[in-house]
Parts: sequence; structure tokens; C-alpha cells
Amino acid sequence: MKIAVLGINFHPELIGIGVYNTEMCEYLRDAGHKVTVFTGFPYYPQWRIEKKYRNKFFLTENYQGIKVHRSYLYVPHRISSKSRVLHEFSFIISSFFNLLFSKKPEVMIVISPPLGLGLVAYIISQIRKIPFIFHIQDLQPDAAVKLGMIKKKKLIRLLYRIEKFIYKRAYLVSVIGSGMQERVISKGIEKEKVILFPNWVDTDFIKPLPRQNKFKERFKLDDKFIVLYAGNIGVKQGLETILSTASLISDIKGILFLIVGDGARKEFLVKEARRLNLINVRFLPPQPKESLPEMLSAADISLVIQRVRVTDFALPSKTLGILASGRAMVASASCESELSEVAKEANCAIVVESENPDQLKDTILELYNSKERRESLGRNGRKYACMHLSKDKILSGFEKSLRERN
Repeated sequence: MKIAVLGINFHPELIGIGVYNTEMCEYLRDAGHKVTVFTGFPYYPQWRIEKKYRNKFFLTENYQGIKVHRSYLYVPHRISSKSRVLHEFSFIISSFFNLLFSKKPEVMIVISPPLGLGLVAYIISQIRKIPFIFHIQDLQPDAAVKLGMIKKKKLIRLLYRIEKFIYKRAYLVSVIGSGMQERVISKGIEKEKVILFPNWVDTDFIKPLPRQNKFKERFKLDDKFIVLYAGNIGVKQGLETILSTASLISDIKGILFLIVGDGARKEFLVKEARRLNLINVRFLPPQPKESLPEMLSAADISLVIQRVRVTDFALPSKTLGILASGRAMVASASCESELSEVAKEANCAIVVESENPDQLKDTILELYNSKERRESLGRNGRKYACMHLSKDKILSGFEKSLRERN
């Protein structure tokens, strides 16, 4: 098939949705489909457009046999609710014109967020007479309301109307978790058209490796007990909890909290760690893809941190790599989240209350003193990843559903 993929994130972005978009397109290409991507200029997670892409409105390039059409997007220096709306709106408009003047595909896959890309897909689908699949990585209106980013009731109602309009007109709505699937159906969408398309992990690439490895050597971490957070450093995560926890156990010299990544809150957290004189906290920039297996394996404990008001309806993407790496995981998350359900089902993680540094401290110290418990959680996580989250299993299932329904 000729498949168009519309999403704001794509290669060479190293973390987040862009990684999944890229790997999905690579898989579909390898399965014999002609894939064309409509995306923005790479900016995530540092919220800066890479130098070679600056001062451009449109650009077409080739990525490993995949044609990539990039279009303008505004990237704010300071991220707020208003600047984020402008950021998304700029890409919604530019991508519409990019799609309008492109060759006609047979089907379009749209990645949300931004939610507004669904309106672009609907208009193009009407003009071109093609179906579109709306793939949800995050229930954007729900998340914005819970985090207090949107408070005006009229605006909230409008967003929910737009959301339902898009879902109703999509050929299929795909979601990354069963909780999200139930939530979408509860919004009045036919059960038959809402399918599971979870995020995945390459269990051949990310696998348990020795703790003493090149990553540890490169950053002189050989003698440290590593408590690792790797991923986006944004508002949703609430990584202030890590700093508070680090301050509670600063007297144990061997424990190092390693925060790897970039994002809207990184500058603030770096300054806060300096203000508190937290010598047991260290920040590193995002690491290249080839370093991920060794970075994850260097950890003794890996963290997934979320704010109280966040209840994910699917596993956070960083969770998948942790599970595949065979390392103990501690999640500061809602007991109602899918992550909590998986932790109970597979006995692969310890879940503590969100934004509770005392609980997080106690759990870290418990694992610090029990190598057997750490290794048991890691083994169970690896087993779960191989059985349920492997890249080939999930992508082959999605590709099969594409063939059957087109």
C-alpha cells in the first residue's frame, strides 16, 4: 500500500513518540509498503530545532528509503499553555498544505498528539477520498485538564467535541493501552473501531548486559549504585520528587541519582539541585540510541516518576526499555494507572505514591540492601517484555490489521 504517516515527531529525535513513529515506518517499509512521512523539523526533547533545519519552512529528504516531507513549526523558548498551543497550531497549518500538494496515498496514519492533526486528516480524507487511522499516544484533552493546563469550561467542552468528532470520522482509532481503549469507548465511540496498538521494545537490542560497561566507564560511574531516570524532563513527570528523595539519603555516599535526558524543566532542576547542594545527583544529556542498552544495564534501579494528577491509561514509553533491560524498577505513579496493574500482574516493579519522597526513599533503600529482590524484579520485567511487548509481535499485528481492513 501507499501509506502516508502524519506526526509532529520523527527521526532523528532520540526519545518519545518520534522513536515509535520512526520504527513503525521502518517496519512498514520493510514489509513492502511505500511509506511517506509528513512531519516537523526535529526539536524534541530539548525544544530547539537542530541547526541544519533552522530557518526553513518546507524540506523534503530521504530517510533510508522513506520520503520525509518536513514543514514549519514554531518552537517556543519558554513553554507555557499558550506557547504550546501556538507550537501545535503552527504545525497543524503547515502540515495541511504539505499534505494537500502531495501525491495521493491509499491510507493515512495520524499520530496524536497534537489532537488537531485529526482535523487535518479529516479534511484531506474528504478531499482525497481516503480513509485515515487515528493513533493516540496520549489523550491530550484529558491530560491537559488533569494537569490544570486548561481551566476554562467552554474551551474544555470545545476540545472534547473536537476529539469526539475526529474519533467518529476516523476509519480506525488505535490506542496504546487497554485503559485508554476503555476510555475512548466510554466517549461514545464504537467498540469495533477502537483497536489496541501498544508501544513496543526491541528485546533483541535492549537486553540485560553487565553493569560494569562502557557507559559506566565513560562517565566514571564504576563505584556507584545507580538510581537512573532516563527520559523527558517535563512538567508531567514532576522530577522534583527525585531531588527531594536524594536530599533524604544524601548521607549514603555510594548512591547516585542519575538523570539522563532533556526537556522543559531541566534547567530549573539543575539550578535547584545546585541550590540544595545535592552532590548525589548528576545530570547527563540524552544519549545516542546505540548507548541505550548499556545505559539501562548500568542502573541498579530505574525510576518512572509521575505527578499526582497524572493517571496514564498506558505504560509510559520509558517503562518498556527498563523492563527489557532486566533491571529493578520503582514507579512513583497512581495506583489506578496501567503501570500499577502491570507491576502487580508481573511482579516486575514496586509502585509508590506519586510525589511522596519518603516512600520513594524507603523503597530505594530496601532495594539497595537486597540484591536478590532487585534481580527478581528485573528477571520478571524482562520476561514480561519478551512475552507481551516485543517489537516484531506488536508491529506485525498492526501491519496485519492494515492489510485486512484495506
